[in-house]
This record gives sequence, C-alpha cells and structure tokens, in this order.
Amino acid sequence: MNMPLITALLFLCAGLCALAVHPRPCAALRRVRPLRAADAGLSRLCVRLYVPLILLIAAAALFARLYALTAVPAGLSAEEALVGVEAKALLQTGGEAFSGALTAQLDVWRTSQTGPLLSALAVPFIALLGPTALAVRLPMALLHLLSAAAFYGLCRRVAGRAGGLCGLFLYALAPGLIMQSRWAYSAQALGPMLVIGLWLLAVSQRRRALYPVAMAIFGLATYACDAAWYVLPPFVLLLTVYALVSRRVAPRAALPGAALYLLLALPALLTLAVNTLDLPGFTLLGVQIPRFDAFEHAGRGPFAPYDALIRGSDAFDAMMDNGFSFVRQTLLQLPEEENVLSDLFAMPNFGLYQLFMLPVAVLGGVAYLVRLARERGRAARPRQVIGVLAADGQEGAWSLPCVACALLLLCMAGYGVLFRGLNAGHLSMALPLLILLCAQGVSFIARRVPLGGALLCAVYALGFGLFLGAYFAEYAPARTATTHYAGFVEAAAFADTLDVDEVHVTSNVYPHENPDMVVRVLTAFGFDLPTSDLLGQTQGQTFAGRFSVFYPESQTIEPTPRTAYILRGSDAYMQDTSGFERRDFGDWCVLWVP
Repeated sequence: MNMPLITALLFLCAGLCALAVHPRPCAALRRVRPLRAADAGLSRLCVRLYVPLILLIAAAALFARLYALTAVPAGLSAEEALVGVEAKALLQTGGEAFSGALTAQLDVWRTSQTGPLLSALAVPFIALLGPTALAVRLPMALLHLLSAAAFYGLCRRVAGRAGGLCGLFLYALAPGLIMQSRWAYSAQALGPMLVIGLWLLAVSQRRRALYPVAMAIFGLATYACDAAWYVLPPFVLLLTVYALVSRRVAPRAALPGAALYLLLALPALLTLAVNTLDLPGFTLLGVQIPRFDAFEHAGRGPFAPYDALIRGSDAFDAMMDNGFSFVRQTLLQLPEEENVLSDLFAMPNFGLYQLFMLPVAVLGGVAYLVRLARERGRAARPRQVIGVLAADGQEGAWSLPCVACALLLLCMAGYGVLFRGLNAGHLSMALPLLILLCAQGVSFIARRVPLGGALLCAVYALGFGLFLGAYFAEYAPARTATTHYAGFVEAAAFADTLDVDEVHVTSNVYPHENPDMVVRVLTAFGFDLPTSDLLGQTQGQTFAGRFSVFYPESQTIEPTPRTAYILRGSDAYMQDTSGFERRDFGDWCVLWVP
C-alpha cells in the first residue's frame, strides 16, 4: 500500500476543496483562457461520449464485483454459510432452519444483528445452484449492482445528466462498496436497499404510483439488520410529515405508503419493542417475534426511563465514538483492535484508497446546507415547484429526494447518538450516503474550479486502480476473517464421501460469541444437511444424528473405526494422530479411521 501517494492525494483533494470555496482564486482561474477552453472542451466530450462512458463505468463495476467472486475473499464465513442454510430452510419448510418458524429476526447467534432479508433473497439461487459459495454471494453482488443503477437514476433525477454520470462513477468504483458486495453479510444489504428506495422516491415525483413501492422497499429493508429498526421508522415518519406539509405528495399516496411500510415492518418493530421493554416473545399470524438472550441495545434503549431526552455529554461521547468507528471501520476499513490482521466486517486498510474523498464529502454536505438556506423561498411556495425540474436539470434542495437523503442521514446520526460501541456492521448503511455527499462535492468543485472535477475523477480512478490491484493480489485476501474458514467446505465435502458413522467438528473456529452454533451452521452447509435434521438442534454436543462438536482444548481424538474428525491444522498438531488417515485442505484437515 503506497501510503505517501495516498497522503498526497488526500492533501490534493483538501486543497481543491479549500480553493473551491474562495471566489477570487476561482474567478482568476476561470479567466485563464487555456484552462477555460480545456474545461469547456472536456465538458463537450463528456456529453458526446455520455453513453460509452456509462457503459465503461458499468463494465468496471461488473468486473470489480463479479470477478473471482467465489475465491476473493478466500473462504466462506459462518455468516455466509448461515445465509445459505437459512435460504435452504425457507425453500424446504418456509421457516427458520433451527426453529422451523417464520421469524422477524434470526436468533441463531443468540444476538440481534442478523436479519433474514439476505437469506430470503438467496432462496432462488440456492434452489438453482445448491449450497455453494456462488449461490450465497451472488445475491449480494447483484443487489449492489442494482443499487448502482438506482444510484445513477437518483443522481440524474436530482442533478441532471452530468450529476448522474458523476454519481455512477463514484458509486461504482467505491472500494468500500465493492468489498461489501463481495461477501454475504446480512447487515450490508441495508445500504443498497436504501439507495433503491431513495431512487423510487425520486421517480415517484413524476409517477405517483411508485411512492408506495418506495415505502415497501423501506419496509423490507427493516429486515436487513437491527440497525434498520432505529433508523427507518423515524425516517419514514419524518418523510411522511414533510411530504404532507410541503404538499409534494398527495395524501392519497403518502398515507397508504406509510401504512404499507408499517404493515411490512410490523414484525420487526414488535421485535424491537419486545427486546427493548424486556417483554416475552410471541407469535403473530405465524411470524415469530423473538426475545434475544443477548440484545446489544437493551440497556441503552430509547424508551429507557433515565435521561431519554437529554443525555448531555454522554450523547456527545457516543456520537464521537461512533463517528470515529465509522471512519476507522467503514470508511478506512481498519481493524477494531490494534495488531489484528483480520476483521469480521472488512478487509483492513483497503479503505484507505477512498480516504482522500472525505474532505470532498464534507464540502458536499456544506454545499447542500447552503442550497437549503438559499432556496427556502421555494420551499415556502411548493405548488410552484412540485414535480418540476430546474432549468439546468437539477431539482431544488427542498425536493422530496434531496430532503429524504438529508432526513436519512439525520436519523443515522441519531442512531449513533443513542448507542455506543457500534461496529462496521451497524455503520455500513451510511457509506452510500457518504458517496452521495461526495458527488455533491465533486459537482460543486467542477462548477467553481476549471478542470477541478476532472482532476478529482482522475484521482478517484487512480485510487480505484490501486485498490483493485491490491485487493486481487495473491495474498491480499488472506487478511479477511473469511480466511479462517478457508478449506472447511472442501474438507466437509471430502468427509461426506467417507464411509463413517460419526463426524466430530472442532469448535476452534474464528472467535465467535457462539462457536457451537457456528459448528452446526458450517456443518449443515458443508454437508448439505436437510433442514429436517436441524430442527431443534441448538443444544448439546451432538446434533443431526452423526455429528458432534469437538473441543480440542479439553478432548483428545480417539482412533475409533468409522470415525472422522474435521480439525484445524493447529488442533491436529496438538493431538496424537497416529492410526489416522489424513487429508489437508488449507488450514483444515480431515482425520479418519476406515
């Protein structure tokens, strides 16, 4: 990783931002005839080559998200295996794998972070391809590609053709979004769903029938992860109030849209209420409303009786902690702890390739606030601007999609104030909106500084190229948590061919809050177990008939005939393996006695 170059790009972008806000230097640059002519010529070239540029960016997005999808990142994590197992259960039984009931939130890990949305999206792929890495990862990749098209549509509606091209360029080549799209972690489906919903909101300004569809997308997005429980309900409420008060959406569309969101999100909202208020779980019309053993936010709930409204320095500390967590884990992709070479939610350090866009995003946010202040007169006369684009192809800052993006960011900030210790799984939803602010900042610089927008895009393309080369390098993917599982699926497939009566699987997996359930999920995926073998199999050492959890720190392997062990290489090194046949699969091995 070329840190001096990345630092130089950061200062270059910061310098362009500082230059763009000073009128005199910008005016002096515009008076330089060669610069002005080059800027105008480049603009005409972009107009002439608009469609080829769109196709080129789309090709880059496809390559970055689909090339070697099953190999990079290496291995298949427990979270990804869970997506496949739950999708297969939905396909076979219509319910959750271990309980058999349709549930508002997956309780497999005994925590509240894992939503069922991604598993539901993976059902047709599991049906067609079986439990494979491709079937598990392809839904997320396609969802991100669809969101890239939606982001283009959103930016084009809000900022015209040039804004759409700029937005697609920034979104399609964003390193953080590329990494999110390449492995199946349920929380990372929230960001793309929000982008699709915002695009539908923008389109609904001319096609009113799509407003309830946008609300339906937000309702489904509630099942991506628990973070959506706290962000989307206040967002939909504020958006509905604004749409009605400003008369940008007719009541006959706004009220049914809000009702449709509430109907779709009701099981998730009831799950939030049950766990926040410490109520017992129950079943509603066949949908299980679970009460979690470990609810991350139970002690910090918004309905807690103490300082619920005024939190003082505690709220400020929470906001600062989560702000730094977002920059470290989501934007920069740094690990949560020092001296840790792998992280559960991200590939450490690869996000540094987008660090230089941070000042541009800040500039974009400030520019939007300035537009809000300048256009407040238009907001006071909504009937004159409803559904009408500005002369330059841009919508006003008070238009429904622009205000929706601002409200969504505001609700995310409120979520960051309520709870401390949020990780990249919770905060990944904000990255698409950060890219939206970057697009606003790039457009501002392009209007003020001749060739400034072109220079920023060139820097961004350079960062994308550096990231892509490092990301697909032979040893770079070894720095993600999925590598801890690399070889397990192959080891399980081999063990499944052996004529054995018992299979013992090590609990020495990647550090996890519930390693016993990780063993069950990985085994169910690797051995393609039928869902009927998993029902109720959440307690005890043995499960699904012939499988059991092996604890290498307290147990020793025994060369019993017709018995196999799936262990890590480090486990086997500490055991007496004499009398066993052995086959290695990366860091995993299969020991068996015929």
